[in-house]
Amino acid sequence: MSIQSRIPDYSKALFYSKSLCLQRAFSLLAILLLASGCSSINRTPPDVSLVDVQFGEVALFETTLTVTTRISNVTNEPLSISGMVHELSLNGIRLGKAVSNENFRLGALESEKVTSKLELSHLKLAFNLQDLINSPKLDYELNSEFFLSGQSLLLGLGGGSIKVQNSGTLISGSRQAAKASPY
Repeated sequence: MSIQSRIPDYSKALFYSKSLCLQRAFSLLAILLLASGCSSINRTPPDVSLVDVQFGEVALFETTLTVTTRISNVTNEPLSISGMVHELSLNGIRLGKAVSNENFRLGALESEKVTSKLELSHLKLAFNLQDLINSPKLDYELNSEFFLSGQSLLLGLGGGSIKVQNSGTLISGSRQAAKASPY
């Protein structure tokens, strides 16, 4: 009997062992991806409404708008938000994107007012800015994206985001009262 025939052949066993480990790793990864995907599909987005728009600093080429929104968590689970972007249009005029990196936790069935800054280019809105300032009512369209923290089942990494669209009308309180008065 030769020496080679007395040494067991482990190469096949090693191959099957690596193959089995890879199969298990890919199966676990697939389950985690499906679980995290299912959790984001069933997530109910928060309600977002525009509360106020204030004109702030005015410079030669731009004005800062302070955009106040109300975010309402309409679910029975808390929502951890790590930032947001609101694309705002007033009276059909796209103003730009208001951003905020504010981190906050919105409890179950709670709401909160949040302010964001929007830099408004005068060159972009040269002919429409005065009409917006003097308008007694502002029809708005708000496309928001909320960045979530710690809300993913995929190994607890990242939270993804939720997109929400809303529209409505803001009416200036003093101008509304003046219109209601017969005098």
